[in-house]
Amino acid sequence: MKISSGGLCEGTTLFVPRHFEEGRSGIVIPGAVYGALSTAFYGGMLVSLTFVGLGYAGLAYLDGYHSNLLSPDLRASLSILLPIIVLGFLVQYSLSALKGIVVFKYDVWINSYAREFLPLALALILLAGPEWGMTLAWIHLVTYTVLALSSLIAMSRHFSWRGILVWKGWDKRFLAFCLPLGANDLLLFLVQELDMLMLVILGAVEGFELAFYGVAASIAFGFRMLRLNFMKVFQPLASRLTAQGDMRELEHVFHTTWRWSLYAILPFAGVLLLAPETLLAIYHPDYASYASCLLLLAVGPLVNGIFGLNTALLLASQRTGLHLANNLVTVVVNAGLNLALIPRFGVYGAAAATATSMVCVQALTALQVRRLRMPLFSLRAAAGPLSAFGAALLVFLPMRIHLAPGDWEQGLSAAGFLVVFAVIARYRNAPEATPASRPGLAIKERVSE
Repeated sequence: MKISSGGLCEGTTLFVPRHFEEGRSGIVIPGAVYGALSTAFYGGMLVSLTFVGLGYAGLAYLDGYHSNLLSPDLRASLSILLPIIVLGFLVQYSLSALKGIVVFKYDVWINSYAREFLPLALALILLAGPEWGMTLAWIHLVTYTVLALSSLIAMSRHFSWRGILVWKGWDKRFLAFCLPLGANDLLLFLVQELDMLMLVILGAVEGFELAFYGVAASIAFGFRMLRLNFMKVFQPLASRLTAQGDMRELEHVFHTTWRWSLYAILPFAGVLLLAPETLLAIYHPDYASYASCLLLLAVGPLVNGIFGLNTALLLASQRTGLHLANNLVTVVVNAGLNLALIPRFGVYGAAAATATSMVCVQALTALQVRRLRMPLFSLRAAAGPLSAFGAALLVFLPMRIHLAPGDWEQGLSAAGFLVVFAVIARYRNAPEATPASRPGLAIKERVSE
């Protein structure tokens, strides 16, 4: 679903903040926003229903010509799950529109809590049953039905569904804005999975190393996922402030978001640096010998996590085509380096290719943001998390160097690092004064709802 219609949802999050108005009685949604929302709704539904139709056609084809490939239970489960493509679009479409008017509480409750815990609760209730696969399929269908209804009701509190559903024709400017974002979803998927695909295609590694690399990638790309959680909040704010030309407030919000993202990313980086063998041994004891490969692979996602907010600035300035070109460069560089390095260095070559391509695209994005005269990273803004990270690492890195790989003391040093980091960060993160006259205060008050 993300690849099929994610560009329309992300485009909604970027487009709506630039055009909604704030009146005395609350938020005013102009006709231009409803035109874009209508285009996103019908476009997303068309794409999602097309994928559902292709899915059912594929199942019918397998039934007719390759009936032995799928068991009856698996086929029935897939037929139950296919409507989730449409329901998932409705969830993300509604939440994207709400994030566009800087209302984030529904996204937190639905995406962060209900989507994870509702299936778990239903699974525990329906644990007993002979057809467990079918039961899980129905659990996910019921979950997404509830999430879709909740999201649509939440959206109706701030938007008129009549304004959305009345056909106004395709908003070509909005579609042109969203098209690069949709293509970018596919490129991001390739960036994250290309090294695994190349390892399989080139056949340069055995199954054990391939399994290790999948685990290492899931750990390393945690940096990017941490950054994305902060970017979901920052991106609509940046889009609105850029449209208003309020560079001073944009710089303040940018530095605040960056500082808090570092408070989440740097502890993860410290644990990874101090105890990579311990982390890998959780999955398999023999993975510990590949700890250096994990550290090499993590360089790219770490740089992306720390400096990835530049991407939000690029999108806030409506340079979606430039962002697409950047990720296309990443895929090309990644593929070329994989072809050159994997046959000789195996998983280490794949890790080096991914790290290099991700560092290159962040350097390219930083240069573009600088040319656009957008806010830049400031060491002063990040003094709190950086000083906490440096001090904690200074205490525990010597212990890490002198310990043999796999010793339990590594885990202890990582735990100690987290404690010292938290203590120093607590005292470094003094509350800042916020003048009542600061521009953009109305936006911040609504964010805190």
